[in-house]
Amino acid sequence: MRGALAPPFVALGFLTIIPTPLSAAVSLSRSIAYFPAVGALLGALVAAFDLAATAVFPRTVASVLDIAAFAVLSGGLHLDGLADTADGVFARGDPAARLAVMRDSRAGAFAAAAVTLVLLLETAALSAIAAPLRPAALVSAGALSRWAMAIVLVGFPNARSDGLAAAVRAGARPAQVGVATALAALVAAALLGAGAVAGVASAALVAVLVGMLARGRLGGITGDVCGAAGELAFAAQLIVLSAGSV
Repeated sequence: MRGALAPPFVALGFLTIIPTPLSAAVSLSRSIAYFPAVGALLGALVAAFDLAATAVFPRTVASVLDIAAFAVLSGGLHLDGLADTADGVFARGDPAARLAVMRDSRAGAFAAAAVTLVLLLETAALSAIAAPLRPAALVSAGALSRWAMAIVLVGFPNARSDGLAAAVRAGARPAQVGVATALAALVAAALLGAGAVAGVASAALVAVLVGMLARGRLGGITGDVCGAAGELAFAAQLIVLSAGSV
């Protein structure tokens, strides 16, 4: 698949388990512009699932199933990144030693704690969001959290000369983040109205804080850090929206 259609499909194949007609020659760099669109699609799929789940189960149970559906549809990409990043940034030693910890397939105590706490926060926050607002919350959170990933990938230096983040950054351009920003803001404004300001601000804040932490502790970002930023930004969106439902 070539031309204008290729980058959106690359983003879809990278961020989800949905099979796409990808070419190995297509660069992932240009696809970051469409990260929010893929996130919105994921949110829409889970929102449809949520409508069915809440018709059968209590809202708390449906929320657990919704968060599980997000994890499955994204192939566990963001949770895996969160786990590895937590182990790495809180490990002892210099940046090289911390990066080595991140490459270890075994999950440490920080990984387990981070994933558990974030999943609990996401489930609790989603449970607190009123039924009429849940579809908008899921779609906008999907879009803005994937936008946060684009910010991290382009806005911060790489910790390694090889790997996913380095490959993406090598061909990425600020204009692609501009397109991603426009898409994320459009989705948020259409679904959240005035609440879009808080959503955009919280996603951007998470992206900047995660990027700065990674730069200070690891010397830069990695693909795992990008995934962690997406998961944390998703949690932040649900927390902000749940506060508005109180």
